[in-house]
Amino acid sequence: MFVVLGDQVYPGTADKNLLQVSWTNSTDSTYSQEHDAGYDFSVDLLSETDTTITLTKGEKGAATGTFTVDTVSSLEYAESDRWRPADVGVAGTQLPSTYYLVGDQPFNVPNSADCADNDCKLTVDTSCTGDVTFAATFAGKYENGMFGPVNGAAQSAGDGGGLIITPPGTTSYYGY
Repeated sequence: MFVVLGDQVYPGTADKNLLQVSWTNSTDSTYSQEHDAGYDFSVDLLSETDTTITLTKGEKGAATGTFTVDTVSSLEYAESDRWRPADVGVAGTQLPSTYYLVGDQPFNVPNSADCADNDCKLTVDTSCTGDVTFAATFAGKYENGMFGPVNGAAQSAGDGGGLIITPPGTTSYYGY
């Protein structure tokens, strides 16, 4: 049993009238700038997204389901606390503190000790969950040619029949 979204094939499990498919995408990336005059700036992103599709088959080829996405991420900015703009070529902070902090001076000012450490750090942790319900209809047996998009994916279309599922903005197929 599988689900195809775009050109990706995801294996799933089916038990009587219930189909469930889940997968996880992760991001771990770093961007950094270093200058010989002692200025450093970096952005680290850690993110994990869990996606689950649950589908219940009804009568006469109709089905209903839920498409759920859970994302947790941590974005950490770090910048040298003190630097000389003329030596480095960075006139002001690159920390996006004005978007996240409130108060008298949420900035990292060059030539000024603004932070308790040699680096100023800003960490933004987020968690988001959302779901959408959808309806699906029976697409026919594989031999009727209903799984053409699967043939271009990384895996074979396999055997079975399927449903055409249409979450917002995509066309998907599930086979059994």
